[in-house]
Amino acid sequence: SLTRAKKKLIVIGNRETLESNKDYKEFLELTDGKIKNNSKVVLFMTTFKGTGKGSFFENNYPINMKAKDFDKLENYLEQNEMFIILKLHHINTLMSSDNFIKQYKNIIVLTTDELVEKNIFINQIFQYTSAMVTDYSSALFDYLYVDKPIGFAFGDKEKFEKERGLISNFNDFVVGEKFSNFKGLINFLDNVNRGIDDFKGKRQKIHSLFNGLENKSYSKEICDIFIND
Repeated sequence: SLTRAKKKLIVIGNRETLESNKDYKEFLELTDGKIKNNSKVVLFMTTFKGTGKGSFFENNYPINMKAKDFDKLENYLEQNEMFIILKLHHINTLMSSDNFIKQYKNIIVLTTDELVEKNIFINQIFQYTSAMVTDYSSALFDYLYVDKPIGFAFGDKEKFEKERGLISNFNDFVVGEKFSNFKGLINFLDNVNRGIDDFKGKRQKIHSLFNGLENKSYSKEICDIFIND
């Protein structure tokens, strides 16, 4: 995540560049066939909060939403033939109080264990999504490879920044719409559905900065740093 480092931070290279070798059929099977062909899919990938334990929706969900808002969200997704894949951080689990989310057909919970079982890296399904919603997670740098819209859910930003801190230039990496509540989320989904993408230029600039140097010997650079420092 984009948290403040307690010790010296060295940035020397690009993020993981997994080539996707998973076809669309495998992607659909991963979601148990719930997603229809060519539907718009928005991937939720957020970092854990606190210890990551306890109720996901009470302690880790970064959008301020009431119970009735999830009903409205499901209706919106159905009407627009859209789906949300809620990829839980590997530390997070759904508690009994979170099970209400399983009643919704267009909101699909995906765990790391399910990916491992099917031998799929999360990066390998990015190409089949239409957008991502994240918060303070460094997953955004991986998603920049597919050059698709990213929404930033900041409903708990003040609390997160107080507890874990954020890097000083955090706002430089916010390359998409910011929102904190249900209304903001729907506005972002509307723009995805209509093909509105106002942050493409800023995304590409950050992508070039972090992921643009793909042919260097980063292992050698790491060794040189520790040998010569």
